[in-house]
Amino acid sequence: MRTVRRLALPLALLLALGTIASACTRNAAAAESAKYVNEARSQRGTAPLRLDLTLVNKAQAWAEVMAARGSAGHSVLADGAGDDWRILGENVGQAGSVAEMHNLFMNSAPHRSNIVNRAYNRIGTGVAEVNGRYFVVQVFAG
Repeated sequence: MRTVRRLALPLALLLALGTIASACTRNAAAAESAKYVNEARSQRGTAPLRLDLTLVNKAQAWAEVMAARGSAGHSVLADGAGDDWRILGENVGQAGSVAEMHNLFMNSAPHRSNIVNRAYNRIGTGVAEVNGRYFVVQVFAG
């Protein structure tokens, strides 16, 4: 019974975060990307990032630009990020799934550094899919 109770709270929190994430992102794939980021942070003892609607809008718009171009590339980072930040970061890429893209990010030191950076407290994620390719954008702010 104790094991069930110990697992119940973390599971309830994950479900709540998933519900909140999907309500604040533009699509389920973007919510999945944010979930992977916060799981990676949690595994390293780093506080989760709060979804920020301004950053979500920036990330989604840029994911759609990348998808239309058919290639990944960085945005002008401050454009569309609002003015409530002192530090910004961005991960961009394309892969066959959001999970694959997350693994690629985590296997790249600069991208992983953005994901686990303690200076960040907010995130916006965007994902656009074209012909089975997922264009993923993660914008970090602190």
